[in-house]
Amino acid sequence: MNDLNQEIWDIQNLGWRVAANEAYNLHWTKAHGLLLSPKSLKALSQEGLDVSDSHPHEVGWLKNIDRLVDMLPISFDPSNYDLLDVGCGSAISTLYFVDNYSFNSFSGIDFSASLVDTASVNLGLFNSLRCTDCKINLSVADAREFVVPALEGKNIFIYMFNPFGYDTARSFLERNLEDLRAKNAILALNWDTWIVQLIAEKWHKAVIRNNLFKLSLVFF
Repeated sequence: MNDLNQEIWDIQNLGWRVAANEAYNLHWTKAHGLLLSPKSLKALSQEGLDVSDSHPHEVGWLKNIDRLVDMLPISFDPSNYDLLDVGCGSAISTLYFVDNYSFNSFSGIDFSASLVDTASVNLGLFNSLRCTDCKINLSVADAREFVVPALEGKNIFIYMFNPFGYDTARSFLERNLEDLRAKNAILALNWDTWIVQLIAEKWHKAVIRNNLFKLSLVFF
């Protein structure tokens, strides 16, 4: 893992893959009639939020979710895990998990009330189109102060699309570390810009990484 320190975090290094993945995002989102509603840091700060350790809201590449799942051990069974999307934004990523993977339950948090409102609208649009009654527990919460609730299952799968810097991530992980270990947590990082700092904490049991797409699975 030492070579990670030499990497340049530039999405343009991915060449033609950028257009291909963004096209997939647009196609999937439109096919499900969902609202994107991106938020700039200025817009988020106007909600009275502390954005000093935040990145502008956007939807992570949905195909990276598939790539992360493909990195999991063959024995992994999503039905044995509760999914928690930390920094879920408008819940596009959460709904992608719902559409493709049979986790035991689905939850999403974001510190922006307006984004969680959009997430609730998207959940309604998704259910209406599919004639289903999918449940996602959506809540307004700051990852720096959030305590992982007692969910239904014994295990937890946490997804993050780099919505914030490592200071926030560290606060979340350190606060919940004991429970994450008790729940055999798997942290799935999409665009893992602070994986070096996390590895240095030595909190993990194992790490699996896709260097090309900047993806990591961290096992606690």
